[in-house]
Amino acid sequence: MHLEYKKSQFFLCRLQKKKLFFVFDFDGTLAPIVSDPNKAYMRPVTQRLLEKLGKQTQVGIISGRSLSDLKKRITSKLDLISGTHGLESPFSTTKEYKEYEMFFKELQKALKEMFPEFSYEKKTIGFTLHYRNIQDYQELVSSVLELLNAFPELKIIKGKKVLNILPNRPHNKGWVMQKLLEQNPETYFFYIGDDTTDEDVFCIQDERLVSIRIGKSIKSSALLYINNQKGIDNFLSDIIFFIKGIM
Repeated sequence: MHLEYKKSQFFLCRLQKKKLFFVFDFDGTLAPIVSDPNKAYMRPVTQRLLEKLGKQTQVGIISGRSLSDLKKRITSKLDLISGTHGLESPFSTTKEYKEYEMFFKELQKALKEMFPEFSYEKKTIGFTLHYRNIQDYQELVSSVLELLNAFPELKIIKGKKVLNILPNRPHNKGWVMQKLLEQNPETYFFYIGDDTTDEDVFCIQDERLVSIRIGKSIKSSALLYINNQKGIDNFLSDIIFFIKGIM
């Protein structure tokens, strides 16, 4: 990843296609990352710009948050909304994981007793361990990972100061994006994310997908970048202006 999106001719060329679909991560992308995940919301200007973009073209969100949680934080109409790292999407349902409910409930209870330092977030299926507010977390995280790795039925998705504990299934953000690409063969997609969990999308090799990371990173597979999370407002404004000019 070498270019800021504004300097990319490839990006500008893709914007001229007839069918466009912009897909965003939520935390760290549309909304700033905060110490308490319950207090993460989009800035009012971001919300207004997202609504405006949605009137021009297709817009969606793929997040690690549960669907019920996401819907509380988004007021605009979306063409796609996917939660819990792809386990909740138009292409899947958590109903097939009902058998896991008691297992995850008991596991979360046991971990809370063993590792009270973490902040625990229950999801529709599975849960997340947050350690953003823990200073010396390395040894603690290693201990909990060693314990969880003993369960083959679990999948651990690491993010920014979080561990997502989910059923061991192929679902992730990249899985959802692959489904979108397969079912919309004439549409060009733009995916914008900030986390290691978004790399499952960034690494997809498809000429109809433009991947954009919040923050420059030489380790990322994203094609382009936006300087920082505050830059999402300028990005949305630029897209709205450009699309308006070619409509």
